Amino acid sequence: MFLRWSVCSCCRLVFIVGVCSNISAQVLSSASQQQTTVKAGSTQTKLQLVITTRSSRGTGTDNSVYFDVGPWSWRINKSSRNDFESGHTDTFDLPVPESFAVSDIIWLRLHKKGLLGVTGLGDGLTGAWHPERVRLLVNGVEYSAAEVTSPLNSRYWFWRKLGDVDPYADPNSFLRSLRKKPNDSLPWLARVTGFFTTPLFKKQGISGWIKCPEQREKESIDKDCKRAPAFVCATGKVFQSPARSNDGLATIDLALDRLEFCSDTHNCYKRGDLGQSQVALRPRYLRVEYRSRRNRIPCKNERVRMCGQLLWDTDREGWWEIHPRGASDVEFLPGQD
Repeated sequence: MFLRWSVCSCCRLVFIVGVCSNISAQVLSSASQQQTTVKAGSTQTKLQLVITTRSSRGTGTDNSVYFDVGPWSWRINKSSRNDFESGHTDTFDLPVPESFAVSDIIWLRLHKKGLLGVTGLGDGLTGAWHPERVRLLVNGVEYSAAEVTSPLNSRYWFWRKLGDVDPYADPNSFLRSLRKKPNDSLPWLARVTGFFTTPLFKKQGISGWIKCPEQREKESIDKDCKRAPAFVCATGKVFQSPARSNDGLATIDLALDRLEFCSDTHNCYKRGDLGQSQVALRPRYLRVEYRSRRNRIPCKNERVRMCGQLLWDTDREGWWEIHPRGASDVEFLPGQD
């Protein structure tokens, strides 16, 4: 009797274990298929960013915060609540750009601004921000997550989790990090106030230019920007009418066809083309700040090749720019529409 009960119990146990194992395998398979779908899909309909701030006293911030994945960026803010408070977890629904694809996600990067939303003005009374964890959800499924181990403050503005793409490896990789949406045209107020805002603010590091974002990224191993190309040459079409400011600069936005890495002497040693073989890279935009006094300025839809120093503009979300040295750095090409 005891032996029969034991045998029956063992059978039941084996049956239960088998059923549970089968259910677990199905759940894991379903989760795996769901994650695979997120990675393989070309377009997505829902993006969410989840940020947890450390719970210690004084770890929150009231400064503006931006988030980007490389070619797309967002200012993350909920007007109806006080974000980034100590010990809080905030979830942000990010507007999904029309041409967004999962392949656009080459990193997760946080960017804290200073007072009044401006870099170079200090943190203000709230001091540094101490985020603890970042999660990016695509269509409701966690796509990437990371622990944040360093605070963002007036010295180190950026934190980044780099993916599989090294933007400095070659021009095609760098192209993947460039904007897929053109910059907004330069506002009228910026044009007429440039004669004093450029020398008094931008050239003094207030919403100014730096060699590369890694200069302001604490955990970066490239704070001296040695891996970033010193000069680049960009070939493309002028996307919108250039804006002339009274600081002597013309702001030109290019829809790119080609990008070249060059040395200080403009001896270009690597090239990336956005041809049919690089459809996934299109479109990509790059801004040029060109000293326009006595120099011909390209018109909208005109094709040009413009070379110059590569700099990062720290205004708002930030972006790469080319700063030509003069007319010899600009070549006008056939093919105007």
